[in-house]
Amino acid sequence: ITHPKIIDEIKNELLVYKRENQRVVVIDAALLLEVGLDSYVDEVWVVTVDEKTQIQRLMNREKNMTVRQAINRIRAQMPLEEKLKFAKRIIDNSSDIAHTKRQVEKIWEDLSIQ
Repeated sequence: ITHPKIIDEIKNELLVYKRENQRVVVIDAALLLEVGLDSYVDEVWVVTVDEKTQIQRLMNREKNMTVRQAINRIRAQMPLEEKLKFAKRIIDNSSDIAHTKRQVEKIWEDLSIQ
């Protein structure tokens, strides 16, 4: 129900950033591909993690969630293999937060050089 309004707001913000000649804008959106926002970006970054870790993290975040509910939520999304077809950058999130952060910082550094 809220997706169309959120998508419109993102599109409006992108227009503002374009007018301001912003070089880099980040859209942090779980459903970027599913709602077609990938057509508004130059690069898609996909964060990967194995399903077991994904289920555990989801259940840790959503305290009353069962394994079955976590699996159903994950399977309701676009499969990772499909998302990877759109990815220009892949971030491995199977380790600790420091490892993930280093990967993002390296990508950000690469973008700054371009």
